[in-house]
Amino acid sequence: MYVRHVSDDAPEDPELADIHPALAPASGEPIIDKRFGSAFLHTGLEAALAALGVKTLYVCGLATFGRVNATVMCAVCKGYETMVVNDAHGTQGFPDATPSQVIERFNAVRECAGETLRGSRDARF
Repeated sequence: MYVRHVSDDAPEDPELADIHPALAPASGEPIIDKRFGSAFLHTGLEAALAALGVKTLYVCGLATFGRVNATVMCAVCKGYETMVVNDAHGTQGFPDATPSQVIERFNAVRECAGETLRGSRDARF
């Protein structure tokens, strides 16, 4: 399932706002458009997951401590088992940390919260 952020302040260039062609969904795979940080807030994501009987989410994406974190927190609150793909989320750096350091911090926080993290090359996907 794909989630894409759309908003009034999105870049004018659709190539910058759309799903990268290398990751593009296959024909018929659902795309959920969202306007807020969490992919669950005011979207059809929860209904789409319920229709498919999904109980476990593998989460990846951009804006690690923003959108990814908001989606993971909502998923946990809604009772989903969440597995963050630890090498498939990204972010900009902070004044005191590089992007890699931010990602390492996020992964450590999620592990401390009791969530399972998996690598993108993990055969159990």
